[in-house]
Amino acid sequence: MFATHFITREQIEQSALASDPSSILTTAELSQFRNIGTSQRRHNWLAGRVVAKRLLSNVLKSRFLLDYAANEICIFNDVQGVPRAKVENRPSLLQHLSLSISHESGHAACAVSFVGLVGIDIACKKNIKPMVQRYYLSDAEMQEMRSFFPDTIGPTLYWTIKEAYLKAKGVGLTESPRNTIVRISDHNYCPVLVDRSNCKINAIVQYKIMDDMILSTVQLPA
Repeated sequence: MFATHFITREQIEQSALASDPSSILTTAELSQFRNIGTSQRRHNWLAGRVVAKRLLSNVLKSRFLLDYAANEICIFNDVQGVPRAKVENRPSLLQHLSLSISHESGHAACAVSFVGLVGIDIACKKNIKPMVQRYYLSDAEMQEMRSFFPDTIGPTLYWTIKEAYLKAKGVGLTESPRNTIVRISDHNYCPVLVDRSNCKINAIVQYKIMDDMILSTVQLPA
């Protein structure tokens, strides 16, 4: 399975990390952080590192019985732009780890898995205009969605599920989200993914609806 962690903007702002990011960043990360142009982008970037390193620290302790400081864990992007992680003095330790990070409005979430591929996405609940929904939903999806969820939840939930899936695939939005169809079980509201040929996709889908945010995670086999 996979592990996830979520951190709010308020938790970041109330911690010492906002004023002293060097306490959690490696030398390379600190240099990258200082070159980010705007304060909002710096906050989002830092929030992503904070949530990922907190989760990875817990995973390293529980899986390997290893205790590493946050500034000994480096988060970087590979040549495809996919986030990766490594421990500074043991670069091969996390080479088979699948890592996904998402941030929105200063909040951040992370998912990791040693088994298969994982993607995570968070978004604020919002009313999305039908013409925008058609960018990523079919007419059948929109009709089914409205029978299960209110307008403030359904469109955002379906978007986060699809983006989490595309992140797990490693393609992001280079692939049309309309190629993946979300179906909801009428027994337990459990999402199922199918392709445009109506073939079920082998994926584990989980979501969490919070006060003003929705978080979705998708895991695929390796």
